[in-house]
Amino acid sequence: MTAKQKKADSEDMEDVPHTGSLFFPLPNGSAILYQLKGLSTEPEIEDTIEKTVTARNTENIVIPVKNWSR
Repeated sequence: MTAKQKKADSEDMEDVPHTGSLFFPLPNGSAILYQLKGLSTEPEIEDTIEKTVTARNTENIVIPVKNWSR
């Protein structure tokens, strides 16, 4: 989720973009470097998992995860 900060001389909040970089080494010895900047939103809640387990016992809990890029 994108962080928020106060605007200068204001009570309003503004989004602070995430930054990152992506490096691709190429077979010919050169490389490409991309500088990334963007905003993200809070993920939507899909489901809630509630499980009661006995203390001091091992319990496996399967958590289904969807691939958002497909």
